[in-house]
Amino acid sequence: MGNEFQKYTNITVEPGTETFGNLLWKFTFPHKRGEPFHMKESKYDPLYGFPRGRHRRESPISYAEAISSRIPPRHNDYCAHFWLKHAGCVKENFPYWFRCNPYKWELLECQYQDKLLQLKEYERERRLDKRNKRILEKMRVEELAKSKENM
Repeated sequence: MGNEFQKYTNITVEPGTETFGNLLWKFTFPHKRGEPFHMKESKYDPLYGFPRGRHRRESPISYAEAISSRIPPRHNDYCAHFWLKHAGCVKENFPYWFRCNPYKWELLECQYQDKLLQLKEYERERRLDKRNKRILEKMRVEELAKSKENM
């Protein structure tokens, strides 16, 4: 299959990666390969590695306010209060949406910072997983060395 693929394209294919299914699996199911899954709670203590503690992030609007405001599910997150301001401004200034740009930029900045924090948490959990694997591997090697010495 690799030769047929190379016949019609300029792409060289490494042996063992001829099928696109391998590539699809790599990008579609990272949690199946042991990487952290963003939809689950962290396996680690959130305060681990933070001697002075961490600031707890809470949304400025309550759950009841979010329900009564009819915030769409995709916007019902930490930045929902900025979305409410922006949606209210758009509703007031309907044909002149450019007047709501300051609210839009506040919302986008909040979403950017929120995504950045999610990425940092993902990376933290990934590094802690690697650290645990390294420690377990080291312990396993030491146990094997001790058992060989005892024989």
